[in-house]
Amino acid sequence: MATAAVSAYKLVQAQEKLKTDTIFQEADNERIKDRMQALKDIAGSEKATQQARTNALTELAKLNKDYADKNEILQDLALANAIKRNNTSNKLRNNDILNLKTNGTLAAAELLKNGKIDEKQFNDLKKVFDDRKTLRQDETEHQKAYLDGMQQIEDANAAKNKQ
Repeated sequence: MATAAVSAYKLVQAQEKLKTDTIFQEADNERIKDRMQALKDIAGSEKATQQARTNALTELAKLNKDYADKNEILQDLALANAIKRNNTSNKLRNNDILNLKTNGTLAAAELLKNGKIDEKQFNDLKKVFDDRKTLRQDETEHQKAYLDGMQQIEDANAAKNKQ
């Protein structure tokens, strides 16, 4: 149970850090957008000198790239947050299932010892707890395979975009 509490605490800390990072990235994006608009105004102004227009266009091109990079970082932060939340949720759920199996089997053994259930009922209950654990493990493995596949797609897209 302590493991579940530690996992939940770590999840909260990680989510707070991701929220803070996201807020800073969004603020940075707003600053870049404002600067880009000012540069567009300079580049389109007839009163500005040709050198000022050229400088504005050069800086605008650089800011466009920075803005695209910042948006990619925001997407990465959102994806990391979703994956971390899903993984921690799976860990907590698996701990609960393990506790259910262990505690359920122990409770059934206690009932058997006290004569409240017979051997067949005990075996049926034990099978139910084991089946639940197996189902959850299969579900977790399926989710991990899905996330691995999504990560491979992201990696392939990132490699393609860098070329």
